[in-house]
Amino acid sequence: MADTEEALGERDRSRSGDGEILILDATGPDGPACLAGLLADTAAAPVLVFYSPARTWIAREIVDGRLPSAGLASWKAYAGALLVCHRRSRRTVTFVSASAFARDPSLVFDLLAARSVRLDPEMASLPALREASPVTRWQVLVAARACEADPSAVLLDGELEAAALPLQDVSVDADAAFLEISQSEAERHREREAEREARSAMASRARAREAMADARSGSRDERHRMTEAERALLLPQLADLRADITDHLRTQMRHAASIAEAETALAAARGQIADLQDRLEQERAKAADLAAQLAQAEGRIETDAQSVREAKEAILLSQIVELRDELHDQVRQGESAVRLVATLRAQLAAQMQRAEELSREVSDLRTSRGTDTASGEGPSSEAPAAGPLRSIRQLLAMSPRRQ
Repeated sequence: MADTEEALGERDRSRSGDGEILILDATGPDGPACLAGLLADTAAAPVLVFYSPARTWIAREIVDGRLPSAGLASWKAYAGALLVCHRRSRRTVTFVSASAFARDPSLVFDLLAARSVRLDPEMASLPALREASPVTRWQVLVAARACEADPSAVLLDGELEAAALPLQDVSVDADAAFLEISQSEAERHREREAEREARSAMASRARAREAMADARSGSRDERHRMTEAERALLLPQLADLRADITDHLRTQMRHAASIAEAETALAAARGQIADLQDRLEQERAKAADLAAQLAQAEGRIETDAQSVREAKEAILLSQIVELRDELHDQVRQGESAVRLVATLRAQLAAQMQRAEELSREVSDLRTSRGTDTASGEGPSSEAPAAGPLRSIRQLLAMSPRRQ
């Protein structure tokens, strides 16, 4: 337990929504053993495990001078041990691709935040992910082809991806790898040309010095001594050049062996195409079964939807009937109002006619009053006319206004 705590370190711990979460860098060969020890000591705590994908592992093995087949075998043992730990603690262990995390840590933080896990920003450098040595595109391409040629490795890699956060590693373009190899070859060619020109310049300088020595002294012994001195100066330089050329040739031989291994892996991958096609047909058959099940489910959904529509239509129909009854009541009330208005209009017409008659009577009274006044006879007749006018105004005020 103490060794595990030291391997994790203080910053390899963070907090989640439910408590403490442990973070383990299991990208090395001892990663499965560290994970097993950690799970044995802290069985209930959730663990975030950074693992090395197949092609990253194999590419680093190639950089270290080992064959892709040897790297593939070691990775399969490594992946199998990790998956054994995951099967025992499936609910507490979550894998994260180290190469995907090193490329974009923020995406990992977002996915963990969606699961209520909050990591400190300094965690971005946690396993950053301790790149043991740089790898090139063609090395990653060779590693990918070696993994694809082994069906068991493909299954292990897929199972690890299924147990990990949904991150997408960047695929290596074969054209880009070819361009990288071509550029490397061109650079080595330029280095060889520079070495050749340097040797030629050194030889020219040596000949010039010999000519100068011959011109200054005709003595054969003197020339011999100068030649020996010049040789003593050139021998260390030639030894350094020989060592550099030897290292360069060894590097070229390793590259040639890697390329030959890559060609072998590509040939094996072509041989696996038929098996992959059979598996594809099986998956298609499974997809057809799933489609049939989906069609049945859609039929049940359609039946349920029809029942819901019928219920809605029944409710709407009852509401329409209620609205129709209310409308009929309002229509009957409107008809009663119309009849009342017609009656009031008839009464108003009668009252108006009566008012006209009273008006004529008033006019006649006023005329007779004027005549009486002129002759000095009798009282005023204006008072009797005031009564009929007041009655007319009251009738007009009581009559309803026309809408």
